[in-house]
Amino acid sequence: MPVWSEDRQVYLLNSFEVAEAWGITSRWAQKQAGKPGVYSEKRTERGGRGTLYFDPATLEPLLGPPKHPLPVPSEIDVLPAEPAELTVAAAPPPLPVSQPSPHPANAAKRPLPDLRHADPEELAWAGRVQTLARQLEALPRGAGRTRLVGEFAQSHGVTLETAYGWLRELEERGAAGLLRLRRADRGRSRIPEELQQILISLWLHHPQHSAGRIRRLLELADPELLRYRRGRTTYTLSVRAVRDVRKRMERDPRFRVALMNEDERREFLRTWAGRVVASHANELWEADFTRCDSMVFSLKDYAKNRKVVPFRLRIHATIDVFSGAVPSFVFSRLESLQPTKRMLILALHPKVGVWAERWPVYGRPKRIYWDNGKVYTAEDTERALQALGIEYTHSRAWISHTRGKIERFFETFHKSFEAGLKSYAGEDASQRNNWELARLAEVTQRWLDKGANPEADPWPDRLPTEDEYMWLAHTWLVSDYHNEIGSDGKTRLERFLETAPPSSLVQWDAFDLLKIFSRQEVRVVAGNGTVRYGNRFWTLPDGGLMAYQGREVVVLEAEHPLTGEPMIWLTLPQPDGTLAQLGQAVEVDGAALSQQNRELRQASTLAAKALLEDAEALRQRYLDPTWRQDSILRQRAELPVQPLKISLPGPKATLAEAKSPKEQAQEFLAQGNPFFAALASMMPIQPSPGRDGDGEKGTVDGQ
Repeated sequence: MPVWSEDRQVYLLNSFEVAEAWGITSRWAQKQAGKPGVYSEKRTERGGRGTLYFDPATLEPLLGPPKHPLPVPSEIDVLPAEPAELTVAAAPPPLPVSQPSPHPANAAKRPLPDLRHADPEELAWAGRVQTLARQLEALPRGAGRTRLVGEFAQSHGVTLETAYGWLRELEERGAAGLLRLRRADRGRSRIPEELQQILISLWLHHPQHSAGRIRRLLELADPELLRYRRGRTTYTLSVRAVRDVRKRMERDPRFRVALMNEDERREFLRTWAGRVVASHANELWEADFTRCDSMVFSLKDYAKNRKVVPFRLRIHATIDVFSGAVPSFVFSRLESLQPTKRMLILALHPKVGVWAERWPVYGRPKRIYWDNGKVYTAEDTERALQALGIEYTHSRAWISHTRGKIERFFETFHKSFEAGLKSYAGEDASQRNNWELARLAEVTQRWLDKGANPEADPWPDRLPTEDEYMWLAHTWLVSDYHNEIGSDGKTRLERFLETAPPSSLVQWDAFDLLKIFSRQEVRVVAGNGTVRYGNRFWTLPDGGLMAYQGREVVVLEAEHPLTGEPMIWLTLPQPDGTLAQLGQAVEVDGAALSQQNRELRQASTLAAKALLEDAEALRQRYLDPTWRQDSILRQRAELPVQPLKISLPGPKATLAEAKSPKEQAQEFLAQGNPFFAALASMMPIQPSPGRDGDGEKGTVDGQ
């Protein structure tokens, strides 16, 4: 804010105000101090930091006229009555009317600050500074004035220089100059009402544009709209002012909703309502994942290391918002994209095997609602859902109550199922019984070391394996959770089956879902009928891949939706862009004499023999005399074949006469040049290809 200078009788600007007015950096503004003709002085503000001030009239010869309006000084005439000891010193005298103002800012006046919003602590501090000034005035020189100021500075935790700066500020600007007061018009736009209405209209038409783009649209329409007058000063609309209009619009709930797109409006309604609602099954699903609270172990890891290592799985699930039924429920060790794909495949496709009748919850939802996790925002996931025609919405960060359905399901799973297992580890480390878990691991280790005799199985007094845990969890889901009766007298499964629209129960082809959600890479079939993928060799169990030696095949990598076992499928690209299924591949181990390799070699040999037999049968079929195409054409010929003559219109042209080698040699010798003579001796003397043996010239068409 400009400060008054008693010496020059003008208002001075600090380096930041100079930088804003002339469109330069504050460092460059500070470098103008000390230059010829430039008036500057350094003042100590509150806090002990010195600030450099300039006379703006002395800067114009160096920097030119200001690019932006200069700040306008505030005038403070009154202060609140409290505290009682606080009085107001006289404000700096205004400039005489006859004296021209150094810049327009000295002539303009701002509204008075709103003293009702003054900080009470600052009022008390300003009162203490004024009390100190009165005490110093009452003391004669040399009577401990410096000691008194030092004690005041120490009590306020500042330096002696800062305390003297406060006193100088009190003397120059009065008690009101010490306060950080708010202007009376703070929070209200100084842009004309007509211009504000234009900006509001532009923001509503283009809610996704930036403030700079909105200002540019206004400038393209009419550059004069960017300039407006306030008092005797002309201002230019800035990008910051356009952005402030948008902020004020967003404070109004009506404008806030009007500026949203369709997805943002739905999200706003969900957030405002505090819950996500749906009118029937398969209209809206929620998806999420969390960590299990029970310890398990892996038999494969034990077979490798001969040691039981407990760990916790991750659970990935989708839930139908209307019915509460769970279309998919899968487990994984790590947080990756593959379990998410397995979760979606299991939810979209009807269950098979023993789960077909007990778990008939599937279909194509209208929309899936999940958070902003990396597995849900991945390009592969979004592309797959777009291919299936499924909408998806990401909830706002740090707002979990809109995903209350899936969160409550996880809580029910932890308390109703996992809490009943002996391997339950608790919700957090404070509830974990490490001694009990260590005992279970030891019991499991002894049982496995003795051969894992089923008759001596200590279950349930041991850790469950991954497969056992997943089987128990799925059994609890279909037997207990889905059959729990709600307040309407119906189970979750009944509510789903009764309200799911038939159009949502899409019967997807399992291989089509695999192609959409799988990872695809192109490989070339080797001479032994194998492909290399993931540093391992794969082939078809029936040896049929031998027939595609040297051809490109597409390898599809996926995981079994329920068990998570890796699956490798081989497909053949077709001319129309589709993939023809060859079959699920099996891994070829490294041991040449292993039983698996023997069986694969036998299958490849049988497949090669069958291919040769089919090729020979096809060859014999097309070698049948009745299928000889030349015989058929000869039998159908009705006219004898005659030579075809083409007569050209107009006079017939003759070929240009060519000189024989003998004639060319005689010409070279006649020239008398040794080089040509040597060249003529090397040329053979033979009849010209265009002449007959008797030397007569050949012609076209016998002429």
